[in-house]
This record gives sequence, structure tokens and C-alpha cells, in this order.
Amino acid sequence: MLAMFVTTILTMFFGATGPFVGAIISPLTKTRHGFVGTFAACMTLQHLIKVTVFGFLGFAFGPWLWLMIAMIVTGFMGTLAGSMLLGRMPETTFRMGFRTVMTLLALNLVLQAAGINLV
Repeated sequence: MLAMFVTTILTMFFGATGPFVGAIISPLTKTRHGFVGTFAACMTLQHLIKVTVFGFLGFAFGPWLWLMIAMIVTGFMGTLAGSMLLGRMPETTFRMGFRTVMTLLALNLVLQAAGINLV
């Protein structure tokens, strides 16, 4: 619970806390399906809290509405594709792939914090 509170606070400043949340949740879940469901629920809650706080602080969402809609639609399409892939993927392949992707994302965040942009 404390870890989720800390990552929720971090998301207000860094925006991309997925690698942190994934690292916390990964050892707590037994299956890839359990991991993905828990991770998705945590990230959804974090984003809802962030949107609510920024809304109360006066952020104008209107000019960004079409972009937000596009992100939601493409995110949903990615979820459908990912669900099909997840069902076919062996547990060991998922865990190795997850660790690799999260390591690369975390490394990218550290490099960006150091002022180094690879992309």
C-alpha cells in the first residue's frame, strides 16, 4: 500500500511510473494474467487520481480532448491485441519479456533525467 501511494505521488511529477509499479507488482503475482490485471488496475487508479487532481488545479482538458480520445481508442485496441497475445505466450517468455521492457524503460527514464534523449 505504501509503495502504491509513493508511486501515485511520483506520477504527479514524472508521469511515467509504469516501470516502478511493474517492479513492485511483478514478484507479488503468480501468473501473467494476474500480473497484467493488477498492473492495469493500479495504473488506471493512478491515472484517475492524476486527472482528478489536475482538474481541481485548473488544467484545461478541452484543447486536448481529441488527443485524449485518440489515446483511449488506440489504448483499447492495444489492449485487445495484447490480450490475444497474452493467452498464447508461455509464462517464462512473458516474465523475461516484461523484465527486459521494464529495464529498458527505466533506463530511458534515468537517461532523460540526466538530460540524454535517445529518441
